[in-house]
Amino acid sequence: MQPMALAGLFPLGAVGLSLRFVPPPRLPLAVGLLLAFAVLFLLLQVVPEQRRRVHAAVLLLMPPVALGLYYVASRVGAAQVMLVVWAACLFGTWTPRAAIARQRVSPRASRAPPSRRCPWGTSPSTWWRAGSVSTRR
Repeated sequence: MQPMALAGLFPLGAVGLSLRFVPPPRLPLAVGLLLAFAVLFLLLQVVPEQRRRVHAAVLLLMPPVALGLYYVASRVGAAQVMLVVWAACLFGTWTPRAAIARQRVSPRASRAPPSRRCPWGTSPSTWWRAGSVSTRR
């Protein structure tokens, strides 16, 4: 087994364990999306590197599946982990120039949408700015 495949399976296992916190009505859909992402990830590892179109198609299908899991189980944080796995696959398969261009063209697909409520009362997009976090609610 390749190191990339092994390194990607551990986070997917952790995401699987975190799905126990998903509400029961949404659990089947969350498990289905996780399995779909795992199948895409394993397909990326199994398909020979000469089949570049298959690799590109799989890489383009992975972010919508991860973002779908975000909308099903937003409080679990599973989509962010899956998008990190996708970014590692992207940079491992494509040239750095193409991978960066893909992330710049579609920034929404390269990160999960911000959460609806921030515990500090500010928007998540401003967390990185020094001094922008307030404690009022």
